Amino acid sequence: MYPDLAAKVSVTAPEWLNDAPSVFLSTRGAQLAFRYVEGVAVAALLNPNKGVIAIETWGKQDRDQDGIPDQLDLLLGAKKTALLQSPYVETYRVISYPEGDMPRDEGVCTDVIVRALRNAGFDLQQLIHEDWKRSPGSYPGIAKADKNIDHRRVRNLLVYLLRHFTRLPSDPSVRPDTFLPGDIVLFNTLGDQAPDHVGVVSDTTGPSGLPLVINSWTTGYVTTEMDLLPSVPVTHRFRIPGGLGAVASEQVGLKGLLAREQLSIPTEHRKILVAVAPQWMSSYGTLRGFELGSDGHWNETLPVMAIRLGANGLARGRGLWKNFPSQFSAIPDKREGDLRSPAGLFLLGTAFGNSATQGKWPYRRVGLRDVWVDDASAPSYNTWQILPSKAPATANAIPWKSFERLSNYERAIVIRHNDAPIIAGAGSAHFLHSSDLRRPTSGCTSLANDDLGKVLSWLDETSQPAMLQLAAVILP
Repeated sequence: MYPDLAAKVSVTAPEWLNDAPSVFLSTRGAQLAFRYVEGVAVAALLNPNKGVIAIETWGKQDRDQDGIPDQLDLLLGAKKTALLQSPYVETYRVISYPEGDMPRDEGVCTDVIVRALRNAGFDLQQLIHEDWKRSPGSYPGIAKADKNIDHRRVRNLLVYLLRHFTRLPSDPSVRPDTFLPGDIVLFNTLGDQAPDHVGVVSDTTGPSGLPLVINSWTTGYVTTEMDLLPSVPVTHRFRIPGGLGAVASEQVGLKGLLAREQLSIPTEHRKILVAVAPQWMSSYGTLRGFELGSDGHWNETLPVMAIRLGANGLARGRGLWKNFPSQFSAIPDKREGDLRSPAGLFLLGTAFGNSATQGKWPYRRVGLRDVWVDDASAPSYNTWQILPSKAPATANAIPWKSFERLSNYERAIVIRHNDAPIIAGAGSAHFLHSSDLRRPTSGCTSLANDDLGKVLSWLDETSQPAMLQLAAVILP
């Protein structure tokens, strides 16, 4: 799109991703390597000479096969529209099909998306029209198809993105660092529930400290980068889906993660749950399950599951590792009440809950008297206790200032943080528990109840399972 602008457009390494775990990937023989964060190329390095992982192709992440991954290609296209500074002109025109475009000296907010995606090889005009023909009932905004305008309406764009792109959390106040350059964001500017505006997350930040958004705002404005995220409600955020081409086996999965991060797992642990956050301050992540095969390779034997972490991300926990690798220096030590989940390698304790369960892992059904003590001044801090069967005569009969009722959890597994030995104030009551994933935790790790059921069925004592929790990149 607009090849005459190719030499004028540039991208920068996003400053809010400076500490984000990443890898550099490059196709064999290419001059460019791309920094890969959260499965997305966010920056490029020219003529790298070391530390680069070779891949055969970008696979489904390079639709137009130009050697630039789609997300970065989309960002380049959006930045071209910002260079054009096209005035906002809301009008109807007859355009060619496919790959029709409005005159480059005019456009509206959706034209930014149309042009940016076309730079990556996506023709929204044709894609939306053909998607409507396959499923006209999915597009309530299209009563009669019009190839000149249907793809330029926010309501139709939203339907297509929901059907074909990856939807992501949309609140920048939760963890702004989850917004990556090239993400497509939809806004509500009129105070109702429906999105009516759209833009592309840029690679630079504004005065607010949040990423700028490339957009065509309204009449009287030109296409440019604006500091919209702190003041305009975001209703949706999307990312181009796709998968990498072939990656060398030594870089894939848990084996590749351990090698790149210079981590080790004692050989007696033959099943490992791996909870990975995209950044140390992220409250979102994924959980995977790996099993050590007879050939010595770690095989992924659980489906990838979405998780929520502490509202403030991760902190160095107290588990099987006594000395942490250098990458853990980016985070503080775990403390009581810090709203962080513990990072490190941990044994798993008893599973519990207020409902029956099945599986080979030890499980206790709990009642109202089962509590976990989180009073750092109490001798029984960070332990499971039972309340007296009768109401105490005085408050002093219960020797803890605070505790958590375990019956509040439908199902959970104890993460054995800070128990060998217990250090007062170093964090308590850390569980892998079920939730609806709508909110971050206070320091636990949560996942959907059905997914926790899969984990409980997968665990067994003979494999001596452990849980690895960190911010990192796992290559598929």
